[in-house]
Amino acid sequence: MPGHFVVGEAKKLKAMPQIISLDPQDLTGILVDIRRVGEITGRIDEAGVVVDRLEERIGEVAGRTRELPAAKRPRVAVIEWSEPLYAAGHWVPEMIDLAGGLDVLAKAGDPSQTVAWETVLKAQPEILILAPCGYDIPRARKELDALKARSNWSSLPAAKSGRVYLMDANATLSRPGPRIVDGLEDLAQILQPELFPIDASKSRWQRA
Repeated sequence: MPGHFVVGEAKKLKAMPQIISLDPQDLTGILVDIRRVGEITGRIDEAGVVVDRLEERIGEVAGRTRELPAAKRPRVAVIEWSEPLYAAGHWVPEMIDLAGGLDVLAKAGDPSQTVAWETVLKAQPEILILAPCGYDIPRARKELDALKARSNWSSLPAAKSGRVYLMDANATLSRPGPRIVDGLEDLAQILQPELFPIDASKSRWQRA
């Protein structure tokens, strides 16, 4: 187990360090952990400033999408891996909701999990996002090639409309830290471009 490995390695050090386990399942948990790290490291005030600003940015996104009717919320699938096929979980479905979409493969707070390709086809996502866990956009493009080789790929609404996107999950989706809010803002641009004008010079995602 990774935790046992960390403890074992820590015991080899001259001074046994304090070990904390951070395992947030949603955006609130991520923010709580940032404050927790600030408290443990004696930088609670600095951590508070960071969290306050992140909460402000989250609120800016949520405020624009809160009143969107269901008909204006696209059906979204976030694929974390192509073989085996994984749907992104934990905080990602919550981010999709805040950004103005409807996650059709996962529920907020649930872990990422394998899904059958038939489930993806049945879900009929209008937007499909490739975001391989811990990897960047070049790797996302490779995963996309694998998905395109699957049967009936072209029948997906997202494929028909060209609303297939590649995200740098390592930077903005996979890791539970401050940059997760960058990912939320990126998702908002992808899902609701009318509400969130796209600045190509600052975009961390690509249209496939």
